[in-house]
Amino acid sequence: MKVYLKYGLLTGLILTCWIAAGYLLHWYKTGFILYWTLIGFAIQAVLLFTGIREERAKVYDGEIPYGRALVVGILISISGGIIYAAGNFILFSIWDYSDLQGFVISQIKAQVPADKQATAVQEATKNFSPPFQALSTLLQTVIFGLLLSLVFAMFLRKRDNTNIT
Repeated sequence: MKVYLKYGLLTGLILTCWIAAGYLLHWYKTGFILYWTLIGFAIQAVLLFTGIREERAKVYDGEIPYGRALVVGILISISGGIIYAAGNFILFSIWDYSDLQGFVISQIKAQVPADKQATAVQEATKNFSPPFQALSTLLQTVIFGLLLSLVFAMFLRKRDNTNIT
């Protein structure tokens, strides 16, 4: 199996399990939501870095060009994002998310002026459809992965080891 597919699959499956755990344990209602989100980003970052590093070690004998490292990172992000989006689509299709939706609406009502609440609630309600959740999950995973790939490729790329004297 290609390295980017292996790490894309791992990323998508682990993130789907992580988000499902958060929904089932109602982490969105607790102070843990910030940590839940950050841990999800950390999971993606670790798997992306590890995938590029494995590609460098196994395919390129320890030296990978910047462009190839970037492409591998992007491919891991896209394949992981597709799997994660599909998982999130399935979760939102079978899970009764009315509790989460009610929590978000109560937060809107507590923070948005009364004259703008109806519009804000209507907009938020659209965000709970399975297709919207899948698309936003895919975009978030790919964009974050692209940004990380730019940085990780720089650190993992082949370096010119010639001495300048």
